[in-house]
Amino acid sequence: MRIRALVVALAVGCLSAAAPVEAARPRRAMLPYHYTDQNHHFGGPQVGFGVWNTDHAYAFDLRKGETEVSVMVLDDREGPVSATLVQIRWDYQQGGASIGHAETYAQFCGKTASPVPVVPDLPVEIFLKKGTCEDGTPSLPTEGDIVVDFHRR
Repeated sequence: MRIRALVVALAVGCLSAAAPVEAARPRRAMLPYHYTDQNHHFGGPQVGFGVWNTDHAYAFDLRKGETEVSVMVLDDREGPVSATLVQIRWDYQQGGASIGHAETYAQFCGKTASPVPVVPDLPVEIFLKKGTCEDGTPSLPTEGDIVVDFHRR
């Protein structure tokens, strides 16, 4: 009887040790936004080029080990909002202006289609856009929340 109990205990221990580990839930951060004529962004910064005014962005810092982000823009009006996700590496100063390029760049409407790979040690910045989404849907942000899920691999 004792041997059978020992064998069963060992088998259960082996099965639980071999069970797949569930992936950790992503960390979630949220910032409220209130869209005004002073903080809107027309068009979108181009990949590698563009005028970056980080006063108009909503910035989120990465933590060690976070490799991807998913973003949702939840407008109180419940309409989709066009947005651009960037990570900017500032290269140098020229004539009083900082010159940089986008290490990460993704445009989306409402939410990212899938997690976006990000570069460690650079903040994730979200620019909201008044106008239209890529599919032609009107984008008229008013106020609401920007929600970012930070994933680890």
